[in-house]
Amino acid sequence: MITEIPSLKVMSWNVLASAAVKYHQGGKEETGSQRKKRHSKILKKILNENCDLILLQEVDRDFVNALRKSKKYKVVWKLPRMKLSPNAFGNAVLYNDKLKKQGKAENLIWGKDQTTYDRKNALYVKFRWGDTHVDAVSLHLSGRKGKARENLFNDTLDRLNSKYKIVGGDFNCDMGPMAGCVDIRDLQTRNVAYTTCAFDYDPERRPHEIDKILVSPNFSIKYYKTHKTNCRGRSPYSRSGSDHFPLFVTLSVNAKKSRKKSRKKSRKNPEK
Repeated sequence: MITEIPSLKVMSWNVLASAAVKYHQGGKEETGSQRKKRHSKILKKILNENCDLILLQEVDRDFVNALRKSKKYKVVWKLPRMKLSPNAFGNAVLYNDKLKKQGKAENLIWGKDQTTYDRKNALYVKFRWGDTHVDAVSLHLSGRKGKARENLFNDTLDRLNSKYKIVGGDFNCDMGPMAGCVDIRDLQTRNVAYTTCAFDYDPERRPHEIDKILVSPNFSIKYYKTHKTNCRGRSPYSRSGSDHFPLFVTLSVNAKKSRKKSRKKSRKNPEK
């Protein structure tokens, strides 16, 4: 009899905050009806994919309300404790019943001085997936300042103590195989051609792979893809509601590492 190995399907997606839509509309803010229609497109995509864990960036209050009304996922969303505009946005972590949040084990990593991380932040949540403790992170790094980008990424990784880590987000820099604008340490990933059609911080505004999902080597990556239309003609914004494409990865616990761990445990605790 073949035993099916449990898997975890993860999505990461920058869903485009309402405050940033004006950059796709010649400086015009989106109307309430436009926002509702755009959010409906994004929400439909999220719900149809049936992921277990979803890491979102540029999430504002209106979209959080839409997510919570769907009632399909539990939603963790936090903004820095400071005076912010009504359309301020941040990161969110969504999860289904396959994952159990560990108490109040969630934390927002942000800088009060607004310069250390260049007004960006990261949200991490601790979960239990069966017998496995998982640290999950949704982050949005600086595109303008390399040092601020490194600060937030490194400070985030330093907070994670589980051997099973999942880090997804908008790295705001070229994360292609020949670049890699941050040191991902021992984390593993895969590459796709691009995750946005026009990268803001590229003078030529070419397609780039700026969104990534990184996982610890204790996971096996079974699938790593982005769902995209081509970049000829219109931006993906007109079709999907965001200027980024969603990333997907399917994970399982690395069987070899798990067996090693079990052998070590049995040697420490031999049967009497």
